Amino acid sequence: MWQSYNLFKLIQNVLFKNYANVFKYIFYLFNAIIGYITWKSEDSKEFKLSNK
Repeated sequence: MWQSYNLFKLIQNVLFKNYANVFKYIFYLFNAIIGYITWKSEDSKEFKLSNK
């Protein structure tokens, strides 16, 4: 949900040529992707440990 908001705000700020906010929303999306990858890798580690 929030990522779609961030994506739309990114597009809006590109159209308005507000480059400070463009970089801000790129940073937010990048952090969300890294957080998702980290969360999924931790879930898989926890799953493997609980099944031993």
